Amino acid sequence: MIFEYTCRIDGENNILKIIIITPKLDSANSANLECALIKLAEFNNIVMDLKNVEYLSSMGIGAMLNIYKTAIRYGNNLKITNVSDTIKKVIEITKIPYSFV
Repeated sequence: MIFEYTCRIDGENNILKIIIITPKLDSANSANLECALIKLAEFNNIVMDLKNVEYLSSMGIGAMLNIYKTAIRYGNNLKITNVSDTIKKVIEITKIPYSFV
């Protein structure tokens, strides 16, 4: 499955807002998610909007974790917004300290 997203940069506040369009983040596209955002996490705080995401696999969680760790390493952060209850439970089970907006 193709990984699709939109990106808006608020340069004044150093925030990159990513809206994930792809409904599934799984083994078919998690590497694309990570490749698309990992370098950006070095230079920007990221707000990731998951309103369109219906399924999140362990591969998707792994990609998000790597983006989060990169952001933190460079003094930035990853915040997640518009998360469905199901996806939020999956993320909370992992005990990854994401910030939910």
